[in-house]
Amino acid sequence: MRTDEDGSFDVYVLQDAASMYIFGTVLFPTGSGTGPQDEVDALFQNAWRGTRAWAKRVVLSNRNPLVRSFAVAAEHNGIAVEYVPESLLDFYTSDVQGGFSEHFGPG
Repeated sequence: MRTDEDGSFDVYVLQDAASMYIFGTVLFPTGSGTGPQDEVDALFQNAWRGTRAWAKRVVLSNRNPLVRSFAVAAEHNGIAVEYVPESLLDFYTSDVQGGFSEHFGPG
């Protein structure tokens, strides 16, 4: 996602794979080496408040070092973390990416 004032951001989504429900998003400045851990922690807490339960596991892309913030938040809350090839997540991410592109324009 590109903004006129603040530059480009990568959008990361916490989504329930079974229902495809999106709990929320976190923006990482494009090219940053780490994600905003406090924002990712808050995203997990918001998901818990919405469901009153923790997920059994979080599935993350093994090609993206920025997902480490999600792994830290998951592990902090006792959630197992599984890394998979990005291609296995395409089913879940393609609609979300398309929706963001449609609403905000191409990155």
